[in-house]
Amino acid sequence: MKKSLFLLAICGVFLTACQSQNPNLNSARMDIYKSDESVQCGGGGISPEQMRSQLQNIVVYQMRKGQLNRAYPAVCGGATGSVNIYTIDKGQLAQAEQLGFAPFSEQ
Repeated sequence: MKKSLFLLAICGVFLTACQSQNPNLNSARMDIYKSDESVQCGGGGISPEQMRSQLQNIVVYQMRKGQLNRAYPAVCGGATGSVNIYTIDKGQLAQAEQLGFAPFSEQ
């Protein structure tokens, strides 16, 4: 019984140490997004690099293409759900929202 409790305590210490070492778990950063303006049957859309300039003086740590987790009716000219995603400091969210960006969640 004592050995089991000791092993459990050791595992807890290691897990805590790993968590504090992982910058993603304790980060003050977040993802924001904006539609890339692509349309069905039309393709296109703005690349993350092109849209980056819309964030003006907000520091961007990472950028990528993504997809909103929603269903869209299949119709030419309709939305695709394709978005550009940027990782920024949480403290700059209000400024990003004023520029038309919104918080992004992978859910």
